[in-house]
Amino acid sequence: MNVRLFLAFLFSVFLGVVTAHGAAIAQQSAPTPAPAAASPSPSPSPRPLVFDGYVDAGYMSSIGASSLMFTNGAPARVFDTTDHRAVLQNLDLRLTDNEPLGGLVEFGIGNDANVIAPFGRWFNNGQDLTQAYLRYTKGKFTLIGGKFDTLAGAEVIRSVDDANYSRSILFGYATPYTHTGLRLTYAPNSNVSFIGGVNNGWDALKDTNSAKTLEGGVIYTPPGKVSVTVDGYSGLSQISGSSSPVSSISGNRSLLDVVAAYKASGVTTVSLNYDAGSQANAFLVNSAGFITGSGTANWNGIAGYVTQQLGSKFSGTIRLETFDDAGGYRTGFDQQWNEGTVTLAYAPSSQFLFRGELRSDSSNHPVFTNPDGTGRSNLESAGLEAIVRF
Repeated sequence: MNVRLFLAFLFSVFLGVVTAHGAAIAQQSAPTPAPAAASPSPSPSPRPLVFDGYVDAGYMSSIGASSLMFTNGAPARVFDTTDHRAVLQNLDLRLTDNEPLGGLVEFGIGNDANVIAPFGRWFNNGQDLTQAYLRYTKGKFTLIGGKFDTLAGAEVIRSVDDANYSRSILFGYATPYTHTGLRLTYAPNSNVSFIGGVNNGWDALKDTNSAKTLEGGVIYTPPGKVSVTVDGYSGLSQISGSSSPVSSISGNRSLLDVVAAYKASGVTTVSLNYDAGSQANAFLVNSAGFITGSGTANWNGIAGYVTQQLGSKFSGTIRLETFDDAGGYRTGFDQQWNEGTVTLAYAPSSQFLFRGELRSDSSNHPVFTNPDGTGRSNLESAGLEAIVRF
């Protein structure tokens, strides 16, 4: 089967069906004008101390392949490390202090914690202190110091805030997860924020060398339908990674990340994410995963999302993306990797969320695994997920 043609066909059918359905829903549920009120009630003040979290459990199954692994034994999807077996993805616990001098502590238990735990982790065996920082707000400025989520990417660590069950290639391989350092945000108005910071690098609790990584970003959210975020990272980073032998060698690592979202209507949202990164002094590998030398590795990719509300409780999301890992530094293979995912979500209440999805991955090289151990260039899977918020 030609995966690209299949996904294109599926994409066109999905858009045609859900757009027509969404238009019908919007027409049927158009609100009637409300009577004039006397005066609006004042907005409630945020609670100074908030405890919340969620439990995320899922089941992912490969179709046709022997596993969800690359031929080198590494997980092809960084968060989908088990096949044909239910798994606790994350028990997320978060405590937020909303005072001007406050902060946040977030702790995760489960499969996700093993993936996002940084170099020099504090915890092991499915545990991770995902975020822990102090925050001081004064006027238009906010300063945080500690361990916090990255600015990069359309998707986030908290799966409950993503639209798909499985994570994108870009989220797994193009960007970092967390940073440890300082971040300053200046918000002159409600439409724009400027961000700058200094940290220990990508997914590092401790500084692995004498240099720091700089981060910067702009978040533009004007009234209307469009929002844009542009951010970047640059600094000397240790080259060791999932596709490289452990090494103390460092080189400059840079990343440009752009995320744009467009609310086409009250029921349709379209998003794009572009990433381009490089690592100097990296080990370079060929399409078979063998080291061929060292030099500057480059990677780039783009992901597109279309989310459609299908009534008050259902929604559907299609994700299409492509990722070019020239030199194989990020994935372990020099490859062009494409994927398409269709996710249907059902939220019977604000507390519960259920998702089912079908996903198809393809590479220009046989990097996935057949049942007989040989390589194959495509990987299909089906997944089910249940999330409970509290």
